[in-house]
Amino acid sequence: MLIDDEADRLLRTWSIWAGNESATRGGFPTRSVGFATGGSGSADAFDQMCDAADKQQARAIDTVLDSLPSYAKVAIYKFYLQDGELTSTPIESAALEFLAAAKRRGVAP
Repeated sequence: MLIDDEADRLLRTWSIWAGNESATRGGFPTRSVGFATGGSGSADAFDQMCDAADKQQARAIDTVLDSLPSYAKVAIYKFYLQDGELTSTPIESAALEFLAAAKRRGVAP
């Protein structure tokens, strides 16, 4: 099975946010997922900018996931938040359905 690269990138960003207990308290892991370079004046300012952008994107992805059919949500939650196994869940089709919904909502290019 092969998961679309863009869907996988977005869902991994979301899974870090959703799987991080401190996300509900406003925290994100110390390393940003979505940015490799920047132009901020300090490392802290850049990290804060990346943190805010990652959280905003994760919330948008969460909204897209809420709009999916139950089978797709279950497959994505199971794969990205629980076991990461490609065995019994229809993750490939769920990821494609997610990507189509994300594009319709302007979350994915």
